[in-house]
Amino acid sequence: MNAATFMGFLAAVIIFIISVTQSLDNIYVFFDFKAGLLVLGGTLAVTFICFPIKRLIVLFKVVFRRLFGKDITIYSELIEEICQYNEIFLDNPVAFEQKLESIDDLFVKDAFQAVLWIDSEITLDQLRELLEQRYNTQSERYMSEAEVFSIISKFPPAFGLMGTTLGLIAVLQNLGDSEGQSMIGPAMSIALLTTLYGVALSNMVLIPFAENITQKTIEDDIKRRIAIEGAILVGQRLPTLFIREKLNSFVLPGERSYQR
Repeated sequence: MNAATFMGFLAAVIIFIISVTQSLDNIYVFFDFKAGLLVLGGTLAVTFICFPIKRLIVLFKVVFRRLFGKDITIYSELIEEICQYNEIFLDNPVAFEQKLESIDDLFVKDAFQAVLWIDSEITLDQLRELLEQRYNTQSERYMSEAEVFSIISKFPPAFGLMGTTLGLIAVLQNLGDSEGQSMIGPAMSIALLTTLYGVALSNMVLIPFAENITQKTIEDDIKRRIAIEGAILVGQRLPTLFIREKLNSFVLPGERSYQR
């Protein structure tokens, strides 16, 4: 499980709940069906207008993987694995092909399976072009998922402001009544709830998820770059020590793999 993401989200919710309970004498005032319907319902309705439902389903799957997937990419482990692939490829190409079946990451697996095509079917330049195209496609697609969250995050505050405006209109309509003065406080508190709902949903859920997916995509971009270069180097049958040092150039000193 991605503990950092999950714990961060949980901490934000707990802090929000504590803030609400400490600020209100009657916490039930915080719960208002009409305000929630306007913000949540309005956000969902506009989201369905902007994006097809199939894409939204994929998006929620991405969020689920981020919450319950691996915490971070450990580049040194990937570099060391590539060095092991090179050792096997130099000694026994048949064993190398069998080893590839155990790779979990599809991009890395495809990259090194393509190495087997070099001698008879494609050149190294053609292999690089193929892998670069796959890299660009995946990177653009994953970044677009983060962009979806960024777009959706604009909707809840807007609907919150809409609810507040409607509440103010209702207050002003009754201001001249005999009981209008006593209605201002309760009516205004309900009106402002929609703004609170919208800001909370946007800043505690949607924007953090967008940033989370963006950072994960950046990590994956580096991983895919390492895999592409590693596949090319292995295809050239270069010494493992050189491959390790070349791949280490993609990462910071503290993230590098060293000869064991």
